[in-house]
Amino acid sequence: MSLSDDKKMSTPRKPDDYTQRMKNTLREQDQIFMEVVSRNAELEKRIKELEYENWQLRSIADSLKKDLKASGSKYKDLEDSIDHLKIEHESFKSENPLVFCLLDGDGCIFSEEYLKQGHEGGALAAEQLSKGVMKYLRTNVEGSYTGAKIVTMVFLSKTGMESVLYRNGICRPEEFSAFMNGFGGAHPLFSVVDVGMGKEAADHKIREYLETFTKLPQTVKVFFGGSHDNGYYGTLAALQTLGHRQKLVLVQSYSQIGREISALKLPVLDIPGLFMPEKLDRRPILKKIHAVSDSVLLTLDQQLSPKSPKTPSRKKKAKARHNTGDSISSIDQILYPISNLEKLDEIGLVEIRLPCVDHHFSDRGCITKDCPCSHEDSLTEAERERLKDLALSTPCRYTNQDCECPFNITCNYGHQCPRGARCDSWLAGTCKFTGLSMHA
Repeated sequence: MSLSDDKKMSTPRKPDDYTQRMKNTLREQDQIFMEVVSRNAELEKRIKELEYENWQLRSIADSLKKDLKASGSKYKDLEDSIDHLKIEHESFKSENPLVFCLLDGDGCIFSEEYLKQGHEGGALAAEQLSKGVMKYLRTNVEGSYTGAKIVTMVFLSKTGMESVLYRNGICRPEEFSAFMNGFGGAHPLFSVVDVGMGKEAADHKIREYLETFTKLPQTVKVFFGGSHDNGYYGTLAALQTLGHRQKLVLVQSYSQIGREISALKLPVLDIPGLFMPEKLDRRPILKKIHAVSDSVLLTLDQQLSPKSPKTPSRKKKAKARHNTGDSISSIDQILYPISNLEKLDEIGLVEIRLPCVDHHFSDRGCITKDCPCSHEDSLTEAERERLKDLALSTPCRYTNQDCECPFNITCNYGHQCPRGARCDSWLAGTCKFTGLSMHA
């Protein structure tokens, strides 16, 4: 070891430096200790908070477990109740299945062969309808519905339908009444509902019955006989939207189903020969009058022209007919141009006398004193038909005064204006059909 090294080792350090370092070290230790104590206090506080939160969560969890257990028990009870109700519901449906057949009588008109048979025809029509419905159920519906009750209802205006059938030469009013009695009496659940007069009377009733019956849980099928009328589209579409499509079946009467109803693509029941395939003319007299009127005036014109210089020209007559309408609206229009019979006699013309309506068509005969009409029985069948049509185009004096006609449908005179609601003369206040119901 050198002398210089010994000197270095033997030289002592300054006490102030050592003391200062010790103080600094102790100060740092105190600071670290305080931080540790503070941090430990914070951690202990957080631990207590977490323990409290844990206690709360455990309490909530225990409560939820209890509630869940109770809910599970309630849920099971509810499931059992639902299953029980389902069983009862299915049992009720299977024990009391209902099938409804709702027919709009204005469009579902039974065939002439049934109508002409009266009471017996009504019973036969009811039997054929029932067989057709049961056959459809056996072949198109799953399950056994042999015990299903078939409720059949026909909605129509009895008076209006009697008139249409009578004027179209299908059957007489008494035959139709007997038919309806036979149909309704064929089964306790078969009925005919007379809705009275009114264009939409049957439609309103059918819509309500259709909605009510379709929504019943025990209803298996609803056979609806109104496919000819697009007015039922809204009701059928609504029932289909509500999930009742599987219950609806259309009963086809006319050969063509309404375009809007056809778009619903509902199943169709067609019973051949049960209903008329084509629509009947509600006022057949109109077509016949148009065909007859000109020929009648021409005949009178030919009788007058050889001897009467005052006979109006053909152009003037055509103009007169144009002013009064497209066709004859009453027998008076034939009589009035030559109504001055005395003047005709004075100028030497042959007396023109129309056949007497009451003499030819009334059961009581003509009771008019000094009747100006002809009572000769030399009319051909075609002439009788023309006379009948012309009589129906003359207003009934009872109905024209808003009184009840004692002869009703058998009356030989008109209860409705041939032009109906579109009569220009009625709108102008000059039509001879003045009764309140004569332009309905």
